[in-house]
Amino acid sequence: MKHSAYVVLLVLCLSVAGYAQAGGLRKAAEQGDAKAEVKLGNGQGVARDDAQAVSWFRKAAEQGNTVAQFSLGCMYWYGQGVDQDYAQTVSWYRHAVEQGNVGAQYIPGQMYMKSCGVARNNAHAVQ
Repeated sequence: MKHSAYVVLLVLCLSVAGYAQAGGLRKAAEQGDAKAEVKLGNGQGVARDDAQAVSWFRKAAEQGNTVAQFSLGCMYWYGQGVDQDYAQTVSWYRHAVEQGNVGAQYIPGQMYMKSCGVARNNAHAVQ
């Protein structure tokens, strides 16, 4: 009995700490902290909501955060929280690539090679 009471207390403390962290994260995001916006977009400390994630990712992406640009590209690729839009996918991935996020190069290259939502263009595919 004593052991289970400690477990309940520990879970309660961790939950309260999580809510406090989420509140601080939201406050930072609302003040324009791009890293906090990305964390909220990823569902850290909040319930996962694709439409809200897109909103947070867009705010951070427009500030030049390459993780957010990549994530926003993914949201458009899969149609999560937005209508599926391959042109937007390529656009956001390109923004990320232009700022040094080499991980964002692969998907647009494949899209150009396979003519997936964009005109087939081998020159763009290998860039």
